[in-house]
Amino acid sequence: MAHAQLSAVYANTGQSALAPTYSRRAFELRDRVSERERFFISWRYYRDAVRHSTRRWTWRGRGRPRIRGRRLRSTALELCSSGSASSTSPLNRSGRPSGWTRSSCRRKRNLAASLLALDRLTEARAVLQQAADNHLAFAGARRLSYLLAFVQGDSATMARELNASIGVGETNAAFGWQAHASAFEGRVLQAHDAFGRGIQMSRQGNFNEVAAQLRMEDAETHATVGQCAQAREEVATGLALSRDNTTLEHASRTLGLCGAEREALELSTELATRFPEATLTNRLALPLTAAAIAIQRGDAARVLELLEPVRRFDHAPSAEFWPAYLRGQAYLRLKNAPAAAAEFSAVIGHRGEVPASMLYPLSYLGLARAAVLSNDTANARKAYDRFLELWKNADAGAAPGD
Repeated sequence: MAHAQLSAVYANTGQSALAPTYSRRAFELRDRVSERERFFISWRYYRDAVRHSTRRWTWRGRGRPRIRGRRLRSTALELCSSGSASSTSPLNRSGRPSGWTRSSCRRKRNLAASLLALDRLTEARAVLQQAADNHLAFAGARRLSYLLAFVQGDSATMARELNASIGVGETNAAFGWQAHASAFEGRVLQAHDAFGRGIQMSRQGNFNEVAAQLRMEDAETHATVGQCAQAREEVATGLALSRDNTTLEHASRTLGLCGAEREALELSTELATRFPEATLTNRLALPLTAAAIAIQRGDAARVLELLEPVRRFDHAPSAEFWPAYLRGQAYLRLKNAPAAAAEFSAVIGHRGEVPASMLYPLSYLGLARAAVLSNDTANARKAYDRFLELWKNADAGAAPGD
């Protein structure tokens, strides 16, 4: 358990490259612990395959499988809210968590994150407020509060949570929250500045992995709007800081989006070689890079072929709307308007999963283009108007690509 906990500490403090050694050692010793401890150790080891470990735990611990929900991130919600057969809410009448919630989600992070992912904003805010009222600080609470405030247009809470999460001794990953909020509105230059401040302060604190990941997120933002010269420069800078799997995944996808096929495939090979047991790396990240390359080649049919097996992972946290968005783009190129509209609608209908994703407003643009293909002028106008509303403050040079 000490090895597993140390792995968690490294991962939670932006030093994920150091975590696998300890989670692997813990996994080797898992037969010496209780079933509950074995579940935690297995989760640390199979961090990219949480769904399978959780399914096994719920079967043993509850007598029957309890996995429902419409996406992978709802798993934690099902675990937390299934303690009382007579209640459909994760909170009982006293406003306190149910027994199952107390025993399985002591920090409440998974519960709040799952409620947000399910677009149950009021309940998510209630969980965060309850934690604050009881002076329960848990990892990710400020980030969740920031994102929830962003969805609800609460700029005061956003500023408060950001200011409390940056400074000396912090990872300063919080600058990424601010950057993504700007990019969501098409303000790519402002996002770049926020990413830059985060990178500078992360490096000052020797959080090089955090700095690398922020750099890759900045690069991907530029690539999404077709600013590929800058994106490629940022990829090179980020890889010089870290080559952990998250950094490599973003880097390969960014290069794929920019048509740098050889470099993207080299990074994909490195990922497959170094992380052969990482489920989401191999079944989600690598197909996404291959699909990005295919769409730049103009091979829309290949995009759909690559991403069909990925559907089961569409709502995994690291998917970040990319599978549905790329399928939508492929269907547009194939002039299949209904299928394209369905994919873009899947993004729009699940905003809580990635509340500040730039792909959310861009999906309205995709939906509008699908409506044009169907000669549906009324719905095309509605979708265009919604996109323009979200991007009313966008940079003049921010031109979303096809």
